[in-house]
Amino acid sequence: LTNDYLLEEEGELLDENDIVTLEITNPENKIYFSYIDSKGNENTSQNESLALTYTYNKNETVNIKVFTESRNDSNVNTTLHFKVIKNGNIAQEYNKEIFVLGNNYCLNNGFTKLSDCILVTENLSNTVNNAKAFINSKGSPNVNETAPTYEYAELITENQVYTGTTGHPSWSSGEKYVFDSITGSFALKEADGTTNASSYSYLSENFVGMYTCGTDDAGYRNCNKIYKIKNVDVANNKITGTRITYKINGSLDSQVGLYKIADDYGDSYIYRGDVSNNNVKFGNYYWKIMRINGDGSIRLIFNGVALNADGNRTKGIYAAISNSNSNGTGTSYFYNQLQSGPTYVGYMYNESDTLWQTSELITYNYFAENTEYYYADGYEEYVDANGFRRFKLKKNSLLFKKKLKDLTSEELELKLYTCRNINDSACAILMKIDSRINNTTIKAHYLSYSPNTSDLSIVNANNYDSFAKRQLDLWYRDKLMNTLNNNKPVTDYIVDGTWCNDRSITRTNNYNSGYLLSTATFFAPRSRLLDSASSNISATVMCSNVNDRFSTTSTYGNAKLTYPIGLITADEIVFAGGKYNVKNENNWLRTSGLFLTMTPVYYSSDMSNCSEFTMMQDGSLGYTSVTNSAYGLRPVINLKSDTLMSGGDGTPTNPYIIE
Repeated sequence: LTNDYLLEEEGELLDENDIVTLEITNPENKIYFSYIDSKGNENTSQNESLALTYTYNKNETVNIKVFTESRNDSNVNTTLHFKVIKNGNIAQEYNKEIFVLGNNYCLNNGFTKLSDCILVTENLSNTVNNAKAFINSKGSPNVNETAPTYEYAELITENQVYTGTTGHPSWSSGEKYVFDSITGSFALKEADGTTNASSYSYLSENFVGMYTCGTDDAGYRNCNKIYKIKNVDVANNKITGTRITYKINGSLDSQVGLYKIADDYGDSYIYRGDVSNNNVKFGNYYWKIMRINGDGSIRLIFNGVALNADGNRTKGIYAAISNSNSNGTGTSYFYNQLQSGPTYVGYMYNESDTLWQTSELITYNYFAENTEYYYADGYEEYVDANGFRRFKLKKNSLLFKKKLKDLTSEELELKLYTCRNINDSACAILMKIDSRINNTTIKAHYLSYSPNTSDLSIVNANNYDSFAKRQLDLWYRDKLMNTLNNNKPVTDYIVDGTWCNDRSITRTNNYNSGYLLSTATFFAPRSRLLDSASSNISATVMCSNVNDRFSTTSTYGNAKLTYPIGLITADEIVFAGGKYNVKNENNWLRTSGLFLTMTPVYYSSDMSNCSEFTMMQDGSLGYTSVTNSAYGLRPVINLKSDTLMSGGDGTPTNPYIIE
């Protein structure tokens, strides 16, 4: 404010002690402001606007420096709006056009293609070829270790209070414990220090001096924390004692960033380890970049409609889709509705025309001794509201609930049907009891729609959609097909690719029928990712069987997909840094939620159960039954290879913006 007049031009005269406010805004909302003045005032944080107030003094000069910063680090042509207010009244308004040079390495160096930017930011290369040469020099990722790997150390806190979980009165206990510095987990032991402690009982004074995982940990092992009990409060189901948990001593591994691997179409570049610059804002959603595919397209995994500062590592609910919630996130699903045969590991599957019963007897030993289950002398088949063929117990002359051990000899003679359900509802499995072996085990005939043929091309025929596929298709149709990105349909950016549902069979341990209900089937991913010794794990993004290579066109695979969308594979989790049953809290793919893959593990005959690999909350690779409804779905799509970006540096607070 110079020469006693307002800015820019001669105007209203300023008088001594006038209160003058200068407001600066950016109507296009493309930049942030900060400032410093000669009176010692400053604000260096990112502000969407400024309002600076001074008392006018003719004998005092105040210099103000205003700094602008691009919101997404891109270069910006934009407008500033100035408003000068004198003693509460607007005295002057005007606009100025400015150019802001962003701090975006890619845009400032001419890399506007997202795939090129991904590569060159790995080491700020000046060409894509130099970037690839640098990535290649890192060698192949060591999937026998997590990325990053850690050493966990015990962390002891005195005088901590723990209250037992409501509804779980039984406490674990052991006289000693062991700590695994590789996984950061504890296991309770008996007095000899080697025998597993597996006893559970109600809290009492006898627990003083013992170690416990509490009441909410799974059993006596793989506990994230334990307590040495000093005092008990039986009435309130509460203890006081020394809490022993873990801390991370530091990373022992530097595997981070992009690594080159081979896929079905060429050289793929995949993110691995503690990565924080692979975030994308696309349409109305946030995504994580998984890799650049061999054909140059860019593979993304869904990461929600809202993004936490840590990329949703602590808010996993944001990273799972929902077709019911208005915000599009946060619902869990099962992979399939039936589990009674190898066909149900399929992203698509096949079924026999009729429900059939095995001729051989199969041992089933998963009854809980003190749980009551339903039994009936009949069953019915039906089609549920989602169009899935189902079955459930049906009363011919009797339908009742009882513990297995309490079945009378007369009832056993009736050769009853059971689903091992604790309520009278739809069945995931159906068995006809032949005899009881003990309190938890029966001999039974299984009933199933899973095709009864050694012809695996029939067992694995892609005739019916899994529940997971249906949900992804619905979400793509209802959400992505109705979303714009820069006034263009989101689907204009998305291309076909390969989503691998590897149902190839492992030829070890004789678990290789692929169709029998009387023996287990181990699928190839189990062998390479789970059963292999820790130093012999292998992972691949190749999908050798075209039938398992899901795509919308025959160019890429089986042309069975309606929409170009699928799920992540277990192998991609391992390449990202995961490992079966090994905690990895800083793997870029981890969230605080559980989510499904489309990679099969096995069909189990003794459980009549199919399993798929999963990503666990602690960053480890796990697996679960296809009928477990506690897991989220994270869609995976591919962007065109020539997709352009207009800003951002890939961090959670400043994701890449798709042009």
